[in-house]
Amino acid sequence: ARIIATDIDPKSVSIARENAEINAVPTGQLPGRVALVTASGADHPAILARAPFDLIIANILAGPLIELAPAFAALTRPGASVVVAGLLRAQAGNVTKAYRQSGFRLAETLGQDEWPSLRFVRRPDFAHRRPSRTSLRTSQPPGDFGTW
Repeated sequence: ARIIATDIDPKSVSIARENAEINAVPTGQLPGRVALVTASGADHPAILARAPFDLIIANILAGPLIELAPAFAALTRPGASVVVAGLLRAQAGNVTKAYRQSGFRLAETLGQDEWPSLRFVRRPDFAHRRPSRTSLRTSQPPGDFGTW
């Protein structure tokens, strides 16, 4: 498998690298290893080089999840799953709307508490209508954590 794990915070990436080492998870750029990258959006060269993806998991706030919906559509294959978390139950409707508009269908809601996870599946017939953006970045500047 070709796996990439990213975070906007370099400290989080460093801690993930330490945890991977503790748990004997191989890291690096080769297949079968986890590439660990600091990235403030979906346009990082390491992310683009591994696309298209069969699975994206994003645990961030609702604002960036909504902004990244078109980018996730551009980065996934038809039939791919995108699992999102980090949103409040009251925000799930707006997140779902953004992903539907970007070519996904809601396949599953996980968790009955205040912090649900949503699993979307990329529709195969949506690629030609997918919204385009000039950039796959979010509006959050690098190193600015928690401004949403």
